[in-house]
Amino acid sequence: MRQIAFAAAALFVVVACSEPATPPADAPTPAGTPTAPPTEAVLEGDGFTPAQPDGGTALKLPFGMAEADVSRVLTGLHGRQPTRDGCADTDLVVLDWGSNVDFLFETGALVGWYASEGAPEGFSTLSNIHVGSTLAEVRTADPAVEVREDTVGPEFSLGDVHGFLSGTGDDARVTALYAGRACIFR
Repeated sequence: MRQIAFAAAALFVVVACSEPATPPADAPTPAGTPTAPPTEAVLEGDGFTPAQPDGGTALKLPFGMAEADVSRVLTGLHGRQPTRDGCADTDLVVLDWGSNVDFLFETGALVGWYASEGAPEGFSTLSNIHVGSTLAEVRTADPAVEVREDTVGPEFSLGDVHGFLSGTGDDARVTALYAGRACIFR
């Protein structure tokens, strides 16, 4: 009897301490389990929310936030200091961490962002529109979106997020997105 109890206890220890079984590649994903990597940043009409590399709670950086605070957060995420520039004939300060996304400040406060060609696809709106999306994708996100010709080319707005396009056909690509103040000369 002791041998059976010992064998059962040993089997329990082996099973309890084993690595969990890996589900087959074609197994369905349980509901609520993310299937895609998190976005790098949510570009919003009133600021932006960078993803946290450790999966921690996202911190929204709203327009009006102090330049020093925004710079501290983004420098921590990027691991390097930004380049600092100005916008000709304005008092805007432009900070860039090398991701083709500029952050604009006026009198020490965040007042806008501008994502240009080369910005990572992970820098996207809540409706997953990013630099490189097609106009067809923009129209799927908002069927009522209107494209207007401006002095800088075809342009559209999704609420308070605006963008430029390479053309006006459904296959035209988003070449830039921005919100708030921007360094654009019309």
